[in-house]
Amino acid sequence: MEDEAQTVRDPMRIELSRSYEGLDGAFAELKFREPQARDFISSGLPVEMVPSEDGFDVRFKPEQMTRFLAKIAGRLPADIQMLSPNDWMAAAYACVPFFIPGARKPPSAPPSTSP
Repeated sequence: MEDEAQTVRDPMRIELSRSYEGLDGAFAELKFREPQARDFISSGLPVEMVPSEDGFDVRFKPEQMTRFLAKIAGRLPADIQMLSPNDWMAAAYACVPFFIPGARKPPSAPPSTSP
């Protein structure tokens, strides 16, 4: 449990698939600080928990998640909006443990559907 808590406290760095020219300058990674409750209050809760057969699914609220990512990365929302869909999703999934205790990043590849 201590290791899990420590992981959330440490700054989190997400390498992006390419460099972006943001309004605050070029960036090729996002470095997230640990969020505080005020970050959720000001940008809205960026996820919705939906019951499923496996327990629950996490669904992102794109507008709130974009504001949340910008806030904890110290970037402008317009910079986050420039990300490719893959980079945006990678950043969003990386932040799931911040607001869902015990949650882990999904696998990097979808499960195989072959028999």
